[in-house]
Amino acid sequence: MNKAEIVKKIASEIKKYCTQNSISFNELVLRCELTYSTLHNIISYKTKNIELITLCKICNGMGIDLVTFIEKL
Repeated sequence: MNKAEIVKKIASEIKKYCTQNSISFNELVLRCELTYSTLHNIISYKTKNIELITLCKICNGMGIDLVTFIEKL
């Protein structure tokens, strides 16, 4: 799996989480303590590399362990 495929899978998991938990994108931004543009660029595939700290914040915002999240990919 290459970087682009990993980013797409991460974006897909984020979208799925929002849908399954009935939370808005803006709510997730607040929970993750990230800027709107950072999360938006990830889910719209504009980001080619996601820093580990960003991925940790996303996992924290979604209430999921980093290892569990990565295993879903």
